[in-house]
Amino acid sequence: MAVFEESGSSMNSVSFASGGDRLVLGTGQGFAVLSREPFRILAQSWIVGPVHSAELVPQSALLALVGPRHREAVTSGPGSSRRLRLWSHKSQSAICEVPFESDVLAVRLSRSRLVVVLVDTVFMFDLGTMDCLQTLDTLPNPLGLAALASNPENPVLALPAEDGVVVLYDTFSLRLLNRFAAHRGRLACMAFNGDGSLLATASETGTVIRVFGSPSGTRVSTLRRGTVSCRILAMAFSPSSTLLAVSSSTGTCHVFRLPDFVAADVTTTSQGSETFRLETAGAGGLVGYLGSVINEYMDNVRHHAWARIPGEGLDHLACALVQDVDEEASGVLTEDPPPAGAAGPGSVESAANGIRAASTPATSRSSGTADFLVTMTSLGLYQKFRVPVEPGTECVLVEERRIRAEQLAQQQHPGGGPSVERPGNRPPSSVAWSEQEQEEDNEDGDGEVRHLEDI
Repeated sequence: MAVFEESGSSMNSVSFASGGDRLVLGTGQGFAVLSREPFRILAQSWIVGPVHSAELVPQSALLALVGPRHREAVTSGPGSSRRLRLWSHKSQSAICEVPFESDVLAVRLSRSRLVVVLVDTVFMFDLGTMDCLQTLDTLPNPLGLAALASNPENPVLALPAEDGVVVLYDTFSLRLLNRFAAHRGRLACMAFNGDGSLLATASETGTVIRVFGSPSGTRVSTLRRGTVSCRILAMAFSPSSTLLAVSSSTGTCHVFRLPDFVAADVTTTSQGSETFRLETAGAGGLVGYLGSVINEYMDNVRHHAWARIPGEGLDHLACALVQDVDEEASGVLTEDPPPAGAAGPGSVESAANGIRAASTPATSRSSGTADFLVTMTSLGLYQKFRVPVEPGTECVLVEERRIRAEQLAQQQHPGGGPSVERPGNRPPSSVAWSEQEQEEDNEDGDGEVRHLEDI
């Protein structure tokens, strides 16, 4: 999750949940949970007060909320950065509050565990009973860096130790699983794949991303983002763990294609690379050093595709990789351009569905689904890109929306404006209530739903 200061930002925090299908927003007025397909508000509340960070418990109506840090508020108040609130958006009430002695820097959630990260302490809770299972004293962790696998069969927690070192804990047995060096410098970002078998890491330099087997700590791939240092803001695996998205402070999101893994502990990083690997075990001096350097560059995988995110002074960018129905594959497509005046998927503006798309020639596809990259900035810019099949090409923009915190807040009042602003000159439509969708979502336990029609 990307977390921002309130000053000058539309959103205080932005994160994708449920495999990229949910968008969780924390604002100066409260929080909102939106679905991506279709794009609509699932839950929101402004009675909770300012929210600095919001995390959604997978497949539930519970959120973990933390108040803003920089405000001079009473540290024991409900909106304090030293108090964690578990909030039910179905009952619109707090079901549990836990105070801490210092600011809560991060919260990580699974279906059974809740992890709270302070600057030098980590607390593990049983989510069902909210009993504190373990307290870990850590080295100073000002970024609140932590990653928690959501797979109940592999409940691994990753934390940073000294420079470049990762420690893995089993949150069920409460024991140390592994400890290994991932980078030479301090860690800046970590992320697990869906089943917790892979862990991606990045250092403060931001030029190299490494992927390790979990919990073995075996390096399975090295990904080179570039040669210019930057801050890695977020990383996310695709549902199949074949792609990895990496967003950076340069306003660029890189997509890497990973090798096909038979198991998490695969030791080769690309086909045939082991044939040319220099044997450096036991080698010392210059030979050992040169061998390790050469092996490092032999293993590097360049990005498969990339996307550029607009916005001056972009410091925070959340990302996710999803598989959606590809509208271009729904009909017979040719390489000929669409007729003049037609608003097709490749047009600059498609008035039929209110999306903005990049102009590209249509190409044939053998499947009705494709990989997509979705991104969200603190300024409320949501974008969806098609990940190309061909390597070394730019992702294709297929959808763009602007979400403003003040417009979300207006949804609480009758006659309030829409919560999503679309690009282009077409005025946004009014918010409509879908009784059928409310009944469907109530059956799923998601509560009342506000539907953003024709967006």
